Amino acid sequence: MSKLALLILAFIIPHISYVGKFDVPFEPYDPLNPSTNTFPSLPPLSSSSSSSSSSSSSSSSNNGGGEYVATEGIYGPFKLGDPDYDLAFAYRFNLGNISIKERLRLFNVGGGLVYDSMKSPFTYTNNTLQSVTFKVPISSLLTTNGLEIRFEICAGSSATPLRSYQTTFYFPKAQFIDYYSLQQNIFMSKNIAFFGDGGSLLGINERLDFTQMSDYLDVDYYYRLSLDPLNFRYNSLFDFSYQSAQLRFNDKENLFPYLSHDANNNITLPLILKSDQSVISFAFKNKYYINKRTLQMSETFMPGYTLTDDFYLPINGKNIFNHKVIYIDINEIGVNKISTTLTLHYDVDKSLMGLGHDAIHYLIGGMG
Repeated sequence: MSKLALLILAFIIPHISYVGKFDVPFEPYDPLNPSTNTFPSLPPLSSSSSSSSSSSSSSSSNNGGGEYVATEGIYGPFKLGDPDYDLAFAYRFNLGNISIKERLRLFNVGGGLVYDSMKSPFTYTNNTLQSVTFKVPISSLLTTNGLEIRFEICAGSSATPLRSYQTTFYFPKAQFIDYYSLQQNIFMSKNIAFFGDGGSLLGINERLDFTQMSDYLDVDYYYRLSLDPLNFRYNSLFDFSYQSAQLRFNDKENLFPYLSHDANNNITLPLILKSDQSVISFAFKNKYYINKRTLQMSETFMPGYTLTDDFYLPINGKNIFNHKVIYIDINEIGVNKISTTLTLHYDVDKSLMGLGHDAIHYLIGGMG
């Protein structure tokens, strides 16, 4: 019997908590003097420049060695109606002892300036850690076109930027994506949040990879419908989440008389999705009762039936089930609430092992 190849975990993205908003000034973190810090340093993203990363790096100018710019955490995702955000930055630059001004600007992506705040000039002492906070009504400024944010240190006597850090971000976008499209191409969302990691501003996105998903399900030699080989990848600095998942198929042959059917003879089985270091696997959500002699499944207890975590095909049901189309609906994955429907098949011709009456090779045994 053929088995789907397991996905190999390529990398691990560190978990970072997000900051929705905060209303008090923060104490900046100084990586050169950690014993006095109350402002936490975000872990470095060694994969931030990789095509497989869930964060996209910004551009910066004149960033000399030992210089530093960071935020107090992740800002976003944003939604309409959010209160004003206090965007806080900590920085340290090799500029000499000069007069500077701190500035924050936001632009519509591909458009004009929508927010500009410049702090009063002051004399900066070279290589000292400073902090600044800007109150920004992001939700009233953000459109479907997105925003570009620029944090700048300007000369005290002008608006000339001496240091500039920028990235872009967007509202999350709920959408249904055709499964064929997901099989052909890795989905990568636009940035839905941002943070400063000490060296730059980074936009945070979500990445879904179904490209290694098989079109076929396995049924093992005990007639178990196995979901174990099915998995996909979710990469983001946000934790994996989803709204619901279900497996469904048509049972016009009435192979499962003790399971609920809808008016069109469809059976729907709830699923759960489990995340393990960015690899997402499937499992049946509910337990069912099984007759060990006939392998008939039931949603409720019946005499001679025992509870099981697995799902089985009834004896003599493999050939009837052959080439049946099986659908898996996944609803609202991640921050962007991506939904899709997987189309799978079970092919009896792929099953070399089975019970004696319907397999090329068979084992004598049973369930424990």
